[in-house]
Amino acid sequence: MRNLFASFLIVAMLGACASDKPKNESGVGAVPTATIGTELAGPDTYLGQMPTAFVLLTGTANDVNRSQKVAFCKAFIQVPTATKAQAGSAVALNLVRTRWLIDQAGITDAQSTDCDGFLVDHYDFTRAKNLIGQIKLSKGSFASGGPFFVVVSGGNIAALDASTFADYPTFTKGWGDFVNNLGANVATNVKSGDSKASLWEKIAGIVLQLIGKVWPGVQAIEGVIQDVVCDQKS
Repeated sequence: MRNLFASFLIVAMLGACASDKPKNESGVGAVPTATIGTELAGPDTYLGQMPTAFVLLTGTANDVNRSQKVAFCKAFIQVPTATKAQAGSAVALNLVRTRWLIDQAGITDAQSTDCDGFLVDHYDFTRAKNLIGQIKLSKGSFASGGPFFVVVSGGNIAALDASTFADYPTFTKGWGDFVNNLGANVATNVKSGDSKASLWEKIAGIVLQLIGKVWPGVQAIEGVIQDVVCDQKS
């Protein structure tokens, strides 16, 4: 788990090469903070632009867990949208788009926040099932039914299982808290002269500590996924 989240956030926050980190005035490598921004993803939405993230729901809109899905949706829409996040950040490349999958395009403003109706009724359960089917797991499973917060970078996936969380707003708020705290810790502990191996170990250690702090007892899932993540829905 620590390696996959470290991989995801190294890409998100440091770019392709550690030696390319921007410098602050003191000459020490400065790490820009990654930003979580939510987005509704219709059937033709490209899920690429790594790293990326999305919410996976299982079952159907009207199964016995509908109230759970509605509650999670209401927590999801409280996270700033990608549009708002971009407007507030000068570094658009650090935006990690977190998608809610829907089965149609061209929705209205009212529909975009309607968790009791539209967003759950039109969540794209077929696409979510296909994505889960494309993941080759190395740890954990999707057997609990979720909801799941999934991040993808370079074909690796790391997911957090929200099924054990009664307080979904705390869980979704943790997405932003996690990347913000990581940015502060990395900026303090990572030095411009660190080797790539040292850089990896430092960030992996910070990641491991913060996961336990932000989401105590969280169930982690790891694996790899093929190009279906970046393809349009067939």
